[in-house]
Amino acid sequence: MGSMWLLYLFLAICLSFLSASAKEVIEVTSDTYRTHVSYNSGYILFYAPWCGHCKKVKPLWDELANDPDVEYEVSQVDCTADENSKIVFNNKIKGYPTIKFHHDGNLYTYPYKRRIGPLKTFAENILSGNPEVEAEKIMGGTLGFSEFLDGLQKVSPFFAISSVTLGAGLGILAVLAFYCCCVSSEAEFEEMLEKRKEEILEMRREREEKESKGLEKKRPKQG
Repeated sequence: MGSMWLLYLFLAICLSFLSASAKEVIEVTSDTYRTHVSYNSGYILFYAPWCGHCKKVKPLWDELANDPDVEYEVSQVDCTADENSKIVFNNKIKGYPTIKFHHDGNLYTYPYKRRIGPLKTFAENILSGNPEVEAEKIMGGTLGFSEFLDGLQKVSPFFAISSVTLGAGLGILAVLAFYCCCVSSEAEFEEMLEKRKEEILEMRREREEKESKGLEKKRPKQG
């Protein structure tokens, strides 16, 4: 039994290393938007799948996400999805694609040509405290649990582990807790069952005694 737990833990650690090495564009929804832009720094692309200009930006966005010099996150939100309508409305998105950079609880609309060089320069200026445009308030979306965990990792080094490792750890703890509860419940159930058996046997003895006494009273006297 113990060897199985070690195997699961080993697999979880391996998955965490694999996820840490892979970089991809993050798909943001209304459930994750607010926490994502509040606790992280990076670009977010507001796009429509049918938009020709958005399709041209797709390779650029993938290149930016996998750039070894880029340490911030690269994400996108589908503005045609019904669930994301509140994000589109609150951010006053009037054209596609719209690019914004989020940092320290603020949003900055990118106004230049959609090229790697200008994108990286724009981000570096914001991160260094010298934004080229005015900051905007973060509007729309709701707090998501997974994104909340990512936010905790930004706030405290105690949570600075991969989300896969954290999820695996929580899963293992949940299984262990469930197992302990089952063992405890099983022991209590066995004890309760034994008591119940004793009660049934006692009730049966009392009933047999009453029946035997009743038979003696009904038995005719021999004279």
